[in-house]
Amino acid sequence: MSVWEQRRVFASLGVTLLLTACGNSDGGGSSPPPSGGCAGIDYAAYASAPTVSLKEDVMPIFGGSCTTTDCHNSPEKKAGLYLGVRCNTVNRVCTFPDAVDPNATNSHPAEPLTQEVLDAVYLSLTSPSTTAPSAQRVVKNDPEHSFLIQKLAGTQADHGYECENQDPSHTSNPQPCGDSMPLGSTALCEGSSRDRFDKIAAWIAQGANEN
Repeated sequence: MSVWEQRRVFASLGVTLLLTACGNSDGGGSSPPPSGGCAGIDYAAYASAPTVSLKEDVMPIFGGSCTTTDCHNSPEKKAGLYLGVRCNTVNRVCTFPDAVDPNATNSHPAEPLTQEVLDAVYLSLTSPSTTAPSAQRVVKNDPEHSFLIQKLAGTQADHGYECENQDPSHTSNPQPCGDSMPLGSTALCEGSSRDRFDKIAAWIAQGANEN
């Protein structure tokens, strides 16, 4: 069984970790050293992975994690990065509703994933990083050099960027290139969260299409 087949089996069994913390993808806090679990990733192999959809595969990752608080939803958008709207999560399955629940008490209730939202997220993802202006958040066909992936792998401080931290509130001694994402967690490419990292990296490797 190939690595990709194993991961699909693991995912089908629900062996994924719903991210409950988000990190400023462009800044905010001291960066941990690169994680050993992220070393030696074959980024070229992601191009031949099963097709990944921004709408069907990537947006549920954002909707179940980075938009559950005020990190990357509207209007806060830490470091100017917009990752869409929150979804409803039941048994680790993210579902975007057809309409906002009028009785919702959460300050960030689940919202519909409209084409307007998808367009705005895509524009934000394919824009230069605010923290590292010389870097693109997403470099089409090149996850290894995409700032978003570097933040997920915790290697954002290892590429010689001239960074300006956009959110120094998380730690008493923030580093310019900020924390890895998700905030306060191990690198996304480690452990049970690896399936989510793989999906985002594969989407970028396959051309970062608005699909």
